Amino acid sequence: MNYKKINDVRRKTREKRPIIHCITNPISINLCANGVLAIGAKPVMAEHPLEVQEITQNADALVLNLGNITDVRMQSIKLSAKTAQKYNIPFVIDAVGIACSELRRKFIKEVLKESRPTVIKGNYSEIYALYEDCYRNSGVDADDALDIEKISEISVKLAQYYGTIILASGKT
Repeated sequence: MNYKKINDVRRKTREKRPIIHCITNPISINLCANGVLAIGAKPVMAEHPLEVQEITQNADALVLNLGNITDVRMQSIKLSAKTAQKYNIPFVIDAVGIACSELRRKFIKEVLKESRPTVIKGNYSEIYALYEDCYRNSGVDADDALDIEKISEISVKLAQYYGTIILASGKT
C-alpha cells in the first residue's frame, strides 16, 4: 500500500468516525481506546454479556482480545463474535496466550467454529499453537525458535482453513 492509499484510508476514517467495539483486557483497555481515538474512530469498551450483542450490532467493527481471560469475558466474546457474524461486521480476534493455555486454545477454537473473524492475530507462538495443537510455549511472548518462513507457511494454511486473514507478529 502506498502513502496516497494510506492517507486516503486515514481521511475516510476521520470523516466516517466509525464505532469500534473492543472487548479487551484491563491491562490494555486504555491503550486500545486511545489507539482507536488516534485513528479518528470512536471506541466502545463494553464487555457485560447483557449488552455486548446490542453494542456489537451497532458497531462498525469489533476487536476481541483473549488476554487476562475471565468467564464473563469469554461469554461476551462468544456473543459478540456471533453477532458480528450475523450482521457482517468485520472483526479481529487476538489469540493472546493460546500457546501457554489449554483453556484459551480450546476457547478460540470454539469461537472459530461459530464465527469467522476478518483477521486472526497472534504472535508466532500463538499462530503456531492454533495450527499445531500439541505445541506449548511458557508465556505470551513469541518463541524465538519459530522463524518467519515456517510461520508464513502455517499462516497460509490457517487462512485457507478458516477463510480469513492471519496476522502473525514477530521480530520481522
